[in-house]
Amino acid sequence: MQNNQISGTLEQILESMVLACGLSWWGCEIVQEGREQVLRIYIDHEQGVSVDQCALVSHRLSPVLDVEGNVKGAYTLEVSSPGLERPLLKPRHFQQYLGRRVKIWFKALVEARRKLEARLIDADNEMLTLEEGSDVHTISYDSIQKARLAPAGSPVLRSV
Repeated sequence: MQNNQISGTLEQILESMVLACGLSWWGCEIVQEGREQVLRIYIDHEQGVSVDQCALVSHRLSPVLDVEGNVKGAYTLEVSSPGLERPLLKPRHFQQYLGRRVKIWFKALVEARRKLEARLIDADNEMLTLEEGSDVHTISYDSIQKARLAPAGSPVLRSV
């Protein structure tokens, strides 16, 4: 999906450190916000994630990222819960939310659109299938710039 992620080896190291804190690893992404790069680490827990847990994980991961990190240039580390509109970063995230509405933003026009909100009806390791009314769309992960879970009861994005 996205090319703006850390290496798989580093991700495995960070994930094991998050698990050692009693939390689950949702994923990470590197995003550009204005002139600043942000490395976002998403952690999760069945009972939610507290600010103290985010601070603990940040404190534990920072030294590893300073030594092992492959983020080019200066960046800010953010550790947070994925939230209600959680980012869908890997095929397993899509597979976990079959039947739910998702918001997809494309890298380039797909079926004359830049974004789409629809119900996720299937996902494997290569493609996902979305249902929008009576239309069915099969989309490659490679065409996706970003994707998020649409919270229940949220207004539907206008397709553009």
